[in-house]
Amino acid sequence: MPTQDAKLRDIQRRLERDVAAKIDEFGVPMDTDAVYDITVELHPIVVKYRQEAYRAYVEQMGRDMAQLGLEVAPARIQGYGPHATYDALARAAGFGEKPSNIILELVDDETKELIKRSVPAFAFPNHHHVIEQMSARLTRTLMRHTLNAGRRAVEDTARLGRVRNAVSKQPVTQRIGYARVLTGQESCAFCAMLASRGPVYSEDTATRRADGRRYHDGCDCRAVLVIEGQPWEGEEEYRRLEAAWREATWEDGRPANNQWKRWQSHVSENGGGSYIKSIFTVDAERGAAPPKLPGVSRKGSKRTVKTALTGANPTGDADNCIRSANAWLMRMQGYDVSAIPGQPSVDAEASSKTWRDDRGKTPQWTGSDRETGGLDWEKARDELEKMPEGSFGLIRYRGRMTAHVTGWEKTENGLIIVDPQQAVEGFEYDIEKGAAGSFRWVNMQGFRPTPDTVRIVREE
Repeated sequence: MPTQDAKLRDIQRRLERDVAAKIDEFGVPMDTDAVYDITVELHPIVVKYRQEAYRAYVEQMGRDMAQLGLEVAPARIQGYGPHATYDALARAAGFGEKPSNIILELVDDETKELIKRSVPAFAFPNHHHVIEQMSARLTRTLMRHTLNAGRRAVEDTARLGRVRNAVSKQPVTQRIGYARVLTGQESCAFCAMLASRGPVYSEDTATRRADGRRYHDGCDCRAVLVIEGQPWEGEEEYRRLEAAWREATWEDGRPANNQWKRWQSHVSENGGGSYIKSIFTVDAERGAAPPKLPGVSRKGSKRTVKTALTGANPTGDADNCIRSANAWLMRMQGYDVSAIPGQPSVDAEASSKTWRDDRGKTPQWTGSDRETGGLDWEKARDELEKMPEGSFGLIRYRGRMTAHVTGWEKTENGLIIVDPQQAVEGFEYDIEKGAAGSFRWVNMQGFRPTPDTVRIVREE
């Protein structure tokens, strides 16, 4: 089953496609009447995607609460009128009090004086940069409207307090709130600041509650339901963000003046979005020694990470791809371990279930024939290209001779396919001939191995 993040990314891709199609069909609106005409076409599309986002959030709330032995009665989806779509389109086109102007670099003599000036979209409606940028800006706004259907459902559910024990059917006695969780894909200082504040409860100040509901265009932060005293998805990242915030904005044990400016400078000086993303990576992925694992050396973890691929299968065995893939993943986190020959008694997906995140959850695979309609490698690769930078995981597929398991990494230079069994990087000469519909993949970033993983790699 696709994860919540996968569902929301799919919604965004389809919304981008539909917005671009409508702008291509109608052109950049030249006046408010044209804005209205496009709104009539766009509004039902946004409503449809809002309903999908709402369902994705509701389903995730149900799964999260079930993990805690609880049941939740989600709040209803909030209304969404045509005026919201109209206002978004008007701003993107440059109408209204706060026009969303588009920067054009025009090179012809007649408009040379306008180079690098900010101009409304309707001033140059046929310029391809105008069309592209207007579609992009409009999509970002409408995607915020779409995601807010789910976010508000979480917030309203917390406010209504409709969570009960799954056995006794009695309402929970703990406070119920919600928290902002960064996905690590679109990471800005503003969102990191808000996420560092942790859960928001009904008893909090009006300002704190209002801040918890603030999302900007292009923001992909998620809202998660929180039961006080219970673990929640994103809790460890929140602790890291909170520590980073205090380090940057506190002095002598108390908040310093101009905390926001201090935080902005701190994030900027340390690499901007890359710095925020680094807060999400586990310590081993930053080169520090990973947590203890019985019988596995952690010495020289930085060196182990650098030799993750070449050291995964030193025997060169040609029938141990599952062991090799898990060894590579462990070495990527700093564990000095190598695969023994032969396949284990479990398949690739079962082997990944021995890994756990901070909440004890296991990785979720996507991409079966039923889910994707039979993607070939080219289309499966397009899906993997959308993974966040810094992530890595496994791919299993049916090759020319037999099934095989290999690995993938998303770097600043794009997607890289690796074969830990053969110690080969850029491994696509076999995978590109894989059977359509056989490709399945999993993102292993944020998951840690367990003793069961070690047994798969080194022994039965």
